[in-house]
Amino acid sequence: MPETSRHSWESFADLDGLEEARDSVHKIKRISRDTLYDLQELEPEKSYRLSYLREQFNFKGLDELFERYTERINQGYFSVFLILQFLFSVTHFSIVFGVNLVSQTTESVLPDLILYGITGCLSVGILMMNERYLKHKFYIVRYVGFLMLILVYISDWSVPVYGVYRNDPHLRPAYVTHILIVIFCFLGIASDLLVCTLGLVVTLTHLLTLAFVTYSDYTYFWQRLGSDCIFLLSINVIGLYYRWASELNKRRAFLDHRACVEATLKLTFDKEQEEHLMLSIIPKHTIDKVRKDILRKIEIVERMENIPRSDPMEIPYVQEYDNVTILYADIVNYTAMTTKLPVIKLVDVLNELFTGFDDASEQLNVLRIKFLGDCYYGVAGLPPNPAPNHAEACVDLALKMISIIRTVR
Repeated sequence: MPETSRHSWESFADLDGLEEARDSVHKIKRISRDTLYDLQELEPEKSYRLSYLREQFNFKGLDELFERYTERINQGYFSVFLILQFLFSVTHFSIVFGVNLVSQTTESVLPDLILYGITGCLSVGILMMNERYLKHKFYIVRYVGFLMLILVYISDWSVPVYGVYRNDPHLRPAYVTHILIVIFCFLGIASDLLVCTLGLVVTLTHLLTLAFVTYSDYTYFWQRLGSDCIFLLSINVIGLYYRWASELNKRRAFLDHRACVEATLKLTFDKEQEEHLMLSIIPKHTIDKVRKDILRKIEIVERMENIPRSDPMEIPYVQEYDNVTILYADIVNYTAMTTKLPVIKLVDVLNELFTGFDDASEQLNVLRIKFLGDCYYGVAGLPPNPAPNHAEACVDLALKMISIIRTVR
């Protein structure tokens, strides 16, 4: 065997690229199946039912991804809570300090000022940490938010209790509404049971503080306490409704964003499939001409104009070339193979063969013209990348095709 042929034959044994080609049909099937599965539309009449949306998320396996999506949003809400808390603390500190400074009773409210100052400073510090160092560390944000809530709650509850000690028993907690709003809106607690429990605990402790500290010797005790009870229960109900509406909107927005991404991926996939289909039936150097011609005819139809008639004897996109080599490859016993193999298995085998043939053709600068059934046609010596020796390139391709057929068998 000549040295060049032996070298070519040894190079044909390197079929690592064929392994990727073997999965092409299976990949197309999987993408098509997943696309059809992911694009199932929700029932319009049920799309505003939170229980139905939760079932759909669980059915499609989106719970973990949705949790990450909401954690990013909740981290922003936590920053808003810290900003509000800082503003409230500074405002409250300024009012208490200013009023008592005029009346020269600053020493009596010193513990209050210390608590408001600590709360304001911690709000600023945690806000800076949240924006700079806690990005994507959602579990830390969750714990820090809960600790910050406890701090605000204790500082708010301790003021009226300390008022009894200093003979000023009619003080009342100032931030109970703010605390309830934080629990329902800003902390991003996933468990509805935990949120309701925290809301009820804050409500009951506030009512007990009013009953035994603030309203202990007031007239119209029950009327005052009853009005506060109705107000706080209303805040809890509004908070629960907000959680329901917020989760509903988040889930629908998540599905809308996901549908946009899926549509983009599907469009990209369809374009790739279109390109592969055109490459399978049209030489690469004529695809642009065919595509432009098709688009031109579509534009003519859209303008309601008549498509120009062409000569029926004229063969479009045909070019003549001299000094080229043509390869015709036909699979032996293909007819018998079609009777023995199932249709899907036959298509898989042909896909493996022709994908391997295409890879070999590209390596050897042989242009595959078309394939029909088990026939494979290629030409060497055509632009834009003609093989230096087109006859030898076709022979080398034929030898490599034999090697690929043996591997598939």
